[in-house]
Amino acid sequence: MGSLKSLSQVRSAGGILSREPVKVTGIWKHAGPDGEEIEDTFEVGVIKVSFGDMADLYKEKDREQLAVSLSKSVMFANDKGKLELISYDDAYRLDPGLGAVILELVRKVNGGDRKNSTPPTNSSASLSSPESEVAPSKALENA
Repeated sequence: MGSLKSLSQVRSAGGILSREPVKVTGIWKHAGPDGEEIEDTFEVGVIKVSFGDMADLYKEKDREQLAVSLSKSVMFANDKGKLELISYDDAYRLDPGLGAVILELVRKVNGGDRKNSTPPTNSSASLSSPESEVAPSKALENA
């Protein structure tokens, strides 16, 4: 066990979170226009949530908390491939199944224990596979 004696040592040990997004992949299962089930794979960049971000989130109204959380931590590539945070409005209007998948990815990147969380009961949300691991050191490259 090490002993951290300075802020620079805390930073070096990862105690100050980077704003670099972690690349994660999810699978969204949903009904297509003809009612047939479609499975889409998507990639997002998730920013680890800091202590200050968490404190800010608890100030928000409960019904808006998840959309605020996603809008502060989830990035999609734009048409040119550059990562951009999802807007609050877009996060608020996400399909519930897709939102559940993205929220699970955020929890996974931020060290959430999936075994101790309650999965959505009416959603077809899933991660790409139980065996897949998020590699926190792999940040998305901004194109």
